[in-house]
Amino acid sequence: MTSMYCACPKIEKFWENVWETTQHILDLHIPSSSPSLYLGDMPEEITRNDGYLLQIFTAAAKKAITPKWLQTDLP
Repeated sequence: MTSMYCACPKIEKFWENVWETTQHILDLHIPSSSPSLYLGDMPEEITRNDGYLLQIFTAAAKKAITPKWLQTDLP
């Protein structure tokens, strides 16, 4: 299922926006590596509360993608 969330070139800009917004909100530099973004594997320097919010943000982004993944318009 992860490929549906990241493999499409059209969705890359969406993820860039999600990541930039998340870093701004949390006031952190978070690596946009696949384990952090898609699997919830957080670096050790992220606090428990920030990690929880990051998981919520990524779940919301994935949920926004899911109903539109066969359409040409982006979430």
